[in-house]
Order: sequence, then structure tokens, then C-alpha cells
Amino acid sequence: MLASYFAVSGYRAWCHPDELDRYGRPLVEEAVSAARPRVPPSLAATLADDTAGVVKAFGMVQMVGSAMLATGILRRVGAGLLAASMVPHIVASTRVPSVSTRTDLTVKNTALAGGALIAALDTQGKPSLLWRLRLHRQVERQAKQSDRRQAKAAKKLARKAAKSESGE
Repeated sequence: MLASYFAVSGYRAWCHPDELDRYGRPLVEEAVSAARPRVPPSLAATLADDTAGVVKAFGMVQMVGSAMLATGILRRVGAGLLAASMVPHIVASTRVPSVSTRTDLTVKNTALAGGALIAALDTQGKPSLLWRLRLHRQVERQAKQSDRRQAKAAKKLARKAAKSESGE
């Protein structure tokens, strides 16, 4: 169900970028003006001031991410894309003039981003990679300790055997 919202939103952004232009243009202009001095001159020339192109790109990211989430193919990556694609929406929603609309949009966009983040972090009941790595290290440590104990016990038995042979 979460993916369906992003699929529709992405399709709308892809087909009708002019609807989002009013709120997107200031963000794109700020981002481009902030990025130009920080990137190499060859890349700075290629930064697009075209708001419609940026809106379409985010729409495509949302459509691809929602397809990934809905089909389960690279589900966590798709959910991460969706969460990242919501950042400009959250920032733009804070700039809406009407206070009640601004509050509603900000809460809605933040909730959608949170849902996408939860989906990105969800392991479906399986242990996370970090947990599995820690477990693997713990098992290795225990195996080494066990090997040391066994070696120590073997040396002790060898000494006892040598002592009993020499004492007979």
C-alpha cells in the first residue's frame, strides 16, 4: 500500500511537472546555486536549472522505487530511494504560505518518509547483517578459546602420560 502512493505521486510528477513547479523552483534554484561553487567547473556547467527536469527525475525515482518495493525486488533499496525522494517534498511543504495546509503537508510528507525508512530498515524477521557479523565474530572467538582449552588439556595429559611412563 505504501508503494502505491509513491507510484501515483511519481507518475503525476513525471507527466505533469508543471504542477509542482511553483514549490519546486525555489528549491532547485537554491540547490543549484549552493552546489555550483562546490563542484568542479566542468560539472558545474552541466547542473540543470530546469525545474521540470528535476521534478521528472524525482518522479522517475519514485516510480522505480515503488516498483522495487511493491515487487520485492531489492525491496530495501527501493524503500531507501523513496525515503530519500521525500526530502525535497518535506522541505517544500514547509514553505507553503497557508499555515494549516503547510502543517498538513509537512506531517503527511514526514509520515510517508518515516514509513519508507521503516520499510528500508525492515529485515522481515531475519537478523541484520550487523547482527550476523557480530555473531560470526563471537563464534570465532569462542572456537579459538575452545581450541586453547583443548590444547592446554592435551599438554596436561601428555605430561601425565610422560610422568607415568617415567615413574613405572
